[in-house]
Amino acid sequence: MQNHKSLYSFFWQQKKSIIGMSLIEILIAITLLAFIGLGTITMMDNSFQIKESVLKEDNESLQVEAAMSRFEKDFSQIYSPLFYSRKKVAGINTKLGISQVDERKYSGNRRFVFEDQYGHPVPRIFNPDAKTIEFFTSSNRRKMENIKQSDYAWARYTLVPSAPDPKETNPKRTGLYDFVRAYSADNPYSDDDRDLEDIKHFKLLTHVSKLKFYFWDPVKLKFVESLREVQGMAHLLWAIQVELTWIDSAGISNTTKRTFRSIWPKQEIEDLARMQAEVDRASGVAPPPDIGSGQ
Repeated sequence: MQNHKSLYSFFWQQKKSIIGMSLIEILIAITLLAFIGLGTITMMDNSFQIKESVLKEDNESLQVEAAMSRFEKDFSQIYSPLFYSRKKVAGINTKLGISQVDERKYSGNRRFVFEDQYGHPVPRIFNPDAKTIEFFTSSNRRKMENIKQSDYAWARYTLVPSAPDPKETNPKRTGLYDFVRAYSADNPYSDDDRDLEDIKHFKLLTHVSKLKFYFWDPVKLKFVESLREVQGMAHLLWAIQVELTWIDSAGISNTTKRTFRSIWPKQEIEDLARMQAEVDRASGVAPPPDIGSGQ
């Protein structure tokens, strides 16, 4: 009987020990699970924050790319008859057997500066300041059938002051500009010389601090800061550089500089430049005073 009591007492002590160890293990497991859960929640929160930050950066980058793509589409199809002909000059074109009949249809139109040797009007390229460019392009495509629109249009790119945003808390993103585009394809050859700045413009990019254009000079073989520096060839643009600086949502300044080229000309740039320079020298006619200056 004594032995049975001793055995029972031994097993009871062992059972209590086992029960106590199990409770401690459960408490340890709960603590570990709590730490793991807290770590998981922290990781998920950080992941969501990183995702939002990356998406915001991607959206800003996409806006920049979309703005540059819009400009590239218009500029790549910039149009001038001088890409394949010469300026009309009395005496020189007569020797070539080209008619010198001048109806002066566009003599009073500020959008067209003179005619080429075949009587086609030569559109101006308007660069009144470093942040504005206006040119004639063949990029228009009618959205609806039979509407009165040409394949040619006038495009204007510039900066306008941004409207105040009460939700903006970053002082670095206030007092900036919007990169905008104005576009008109309605009767582009008309005598209506109103500025495209009077036409409704569309925002391409916001929070822009700087916009500058550089123009390719085929004689100097380099980009220059003003269209007025492209002597004798200011009505032709084969390439342009766009330098754009904007402030992102973190208040960091970002700058991109892109080079865009025209699909014209069919001839080599140097040959056209030489040809036009020869015509200018032989004619002794100076370029109009308003070339690229807006005067």
